[in-house]
Amino acid sequence: SAANTDVLTIVNNAASPTNIFQFSEITGNHALIDMLDGAGTNTIRLNTAGSSYLNGGNVGIGTTGPGYKLTVQTGASAYGFIHTDGTREIGTYVNAAYGGWLGTRSNDNLNFFTNNSNPQVTLATTGNVGIGTTGPGTRLQIKSSAANTDVLTIVNNAASPANIFQFSEVTGNHA
Repeated sequence: SAANTDVLTIVNNAASPTNIFQFSEITGNHALIDMLDGAGTNTIRLNTAGSSYLNGGNVGIGTTGPGYKLTVQTGASAYGFIHTDGTREIGTYVNAAYGGWLGTRSNDNLNFFTNNSNPQVTLATTGNVGIGTTGPGTRLQIKSSAANTDVLTIVNNAASPANIFQFSEVTGNHA
């Protein structure tokens, strides 16, 4: 059949019929599946040549009663979500004895960032934590980004907190 044409359309049995399912061929021999509600609003689209979406409810994997936009339910001690590039893997894990986990399944550091920046906090495969460095050499390594900068400050828990301990880097690598 010609491109961009409906191949199969199913309508509801109302006095004024409305399409509820459409399977179409689109340019380049690609498929488009649309599922519509009773008012004819497209709520689900699967498109082999572009964007696909689900609107109007929650999605469940491993459950028939998802409570959130995306609910992944697994058995005890199992991975739920895995993101991979084919080599590196990050995942979520649930374990009854230890709770929820987030980490790398591959032998790679776990980096945290904000505002689409470079890594700001790194949990290395050695267990070392780096703030301002992706290669921490000790259990906790804090690297300042400029001279004359406060590197670590500990404050008390008073209504008006005051510094109890402050470590600063000053020009010439002095503390």
